Amino acid sequence: MARKQEPNSVATVVGLLLVNNSVTIQDKSLTSVSVMTCNLKKREEHKDKKFKIKQVDNTVTVTRVL
Repeated sequence: MARKQEPNSVATVVGLLLVNNSVTIQDKSLTSVSVMTCNLKKREEHKDKKFKIKQVDNTVTVTRVL
């Protein structure tokens, strides 16, 4: 049985991004956000979305580019 997804989880927030919008995530590593985004793209409704992910200090920024 699949886990229930939290409304403020990284995957939910990133999945709702519109083109040219971004979200900043505190206290998560670049690797962990990258894995969550990669897993999100495996779903049919998100497979064509493209994201840029960067980290500055302790803040990870995810921007949807397409």
